[in-house]
Amino acid sequence: MEKFPLFIHKHMSESGEDLESILEDKEFLVIKARIIYKTNIPGALEFLKKNGIDIKQSRYYEILAIIDKKCKEKLYKIAQNIPAVHTEEIEKYAMLEAGMLKAYEAIDAEKEPMKKIQAGSIIIQLQPYYTSLIDATRYVLENNVKDTSRKESTVLPEQ
Repeated sequence: MEKFPLFIHKHMSESGEDLESILEDKEFLVIKARIIYKTNIPGALEFLKKNGIDIKQSRYYEILAIIDKKCKEKLYKIAQNIPAVHTEEIEKYAMLEAGMLKAYEAIDAEKEPMKKIQAGSIIIQLQPYYTSLIDATRYVLENNVKDTSRKESTVLPEQ
């Protein structure tokens, strides 16, 4: 199968596989048909038929639903790592701020008043970024807890 030249191949999975290797050939061709033919379902079905996949419209929609579910699961897995990324960024800012405060305290205000003012100004300019990162982390963590509790409460019993 030839490579599809759109953005799809640029998105990599956590293990380094591209989207084409995660999806089955049939699913990949359905995505290709969906992108090319958008709402022209007969055209999409004809495209699939020419590529060796003879399916009805209902099966086309079933495959699109399966693809959508796989995408949502992948996004959920990616979102699980966001709190860790935020924590690392907060630690970087905290270390940067601590180093800058140490350098600020080492400057002699009597000998170099402008240098002391500049250093203090830089520290103050970092505060909004640091604060917004902490707020964003709090928001992500709160929503992560809500999603987890919602997911646990909606688990269906096995049949």
